[in-house]
Amino acid sequence: MPATRRLHKSLAVLWASLCLLAASAMAAPTDIAAEAAPSDVAVVAAPTDAVRVAVPPYSARVLDTTGTLSAAQTAALNEQILALEADTRAAVVVFMLPTTGEDSIEEYATRVFGKWKLGDAERDDGILILVALQDRRMRIEVGQGLEGTVPDVLAGRIIDEQMKPRFKRNDYGGGLEAAVNHIGALLRGDIEAPDASPGGITPFGWAFFAALLWGFIVGAVRARRTWKWPVTIGIVAAVPAVAVVVLKNVAIGAILLSFPVPLAFALGFGCGRSRTVRRVAGGIALAIGVMVGIAFVVGSERFGVGLLYTLGGGIGCLLLGLIAMGMRAAYKRSLVEFAVRSALVACVVGYVAFQNPPDLLLSDWESWLPTGMAFGLAMLFGFFTGGAGSSSGRDDRDGSSSSSSSSSSSSSSRSSSGGSSSGGGSSGSW
Repeated sequence: MPATRRLHKSLAVLWASLCLLAASAMAAPTDIAAEAAPSDVAVVAAPTDAVRVAVPPYSARVLDTTGTLSAAQTAALNEQILALEADTRAAVVVFMLPTTGEDSIEEYATRVFGKWKLGDAERDDGILILVALQDRRMRIEVGQGLEGTVPDVLAGRIIDEQMKPRFKRNDYGGGLEAAVNHIGALLRGDIEAPDASPGGITPFGWAFFAALLWGFIVGAVRARRTWKWPVTIGIVAAVPAVAVVVLKNVAIGAILLSFPVPLAFALGFGCGRSRTVRRVAGGIALAIGVMVGIAFVVGSERFGVGLLYTLGGGIGCLLLGLIAMGMRAAYKRSLVEFAVRSALVACVVGYVAFQNPPDLLLSDWESWLPTGMAFGLAMLFGFFTGGAGSSSGRDDRDGSSSSSSSSSSSSSSRSSSGGSSSGGGSSGSW
């Protein structure tokens, strides 16, 4: 038993470290580079602290405050845009700047769109191509009147297929010319916009779902077998390791190991040990299946919000029950162990709250989401090992209850004189 407890504590420390690494990987950078390139922007960013960058007055269809584009490239882009305006009357503007400062690329694009009032007020036919050079971020912001012609999926495709490869080669002029060409093809009708249907799953999405399924299977098998924990950890880490190799991104592996894999493993382990957990998980799966079927009948848009709230509420109740079971088991074994686990949870939550400060006045509830998710996940995994360690290995198929706990995972979704933007478009980086 002492060796098992030491192993559980080591696993908890390892998981906390992965959480910290994943939080650092997912945190959006807010600092501006120390050596900013000279520009003619009115506001000069401080070398260490992000500031609010002012939106300059509208002066040209191609505005480059970084000095990256040559005079010939600027003239060629301007001619492209003029020809496009003559054919479609749409107002396309290219804006390159060093950084968006404290604003995200989406927030700054909205500010630029609102100040410059791109497009006609009635047609809402403005398009902004925004490039933040030092941030290595770009966005195509589309006016409300053109969201059906230039949908988000095609804006994202232009960024990924036309702009990003050229930007990586420092061919900014070529990337912008290609983007304007493809936008023009959409506006002229040379390329038909796809039907409004759900987009495909991204590579990270496939890795996420594969990690969930793999973690659940390994957890269910581990509940029936006597594998040693080092062997189990190695098997569980197989899918995240493959994702790192295929996607060439170590941060994705850390995210998968810190969130979906442990939770899916815990759910599978609990289903393998406890009939009660199997019934609860099966009931939730059945409810999800029924709701998805209803969504196909009545329409996903009308049913989507209700589905998310119902699913979130059901899984939330299950998680609260599992957390309470784990805390009770840890407290019964040792008050010191209970205090150590609680302190570990507090450290993880404190770190996430420090990186993403919540609004203490509760005026912005979304600011509490990172801290709330960190608290729930830390409590779930931190006390799950306590519940699993106290299990006697008995299967309760005969109706008896087991002392092991489990967990489950959840994914927890202008102007009167010019055009407006409702946030449509797509962003990217290179």
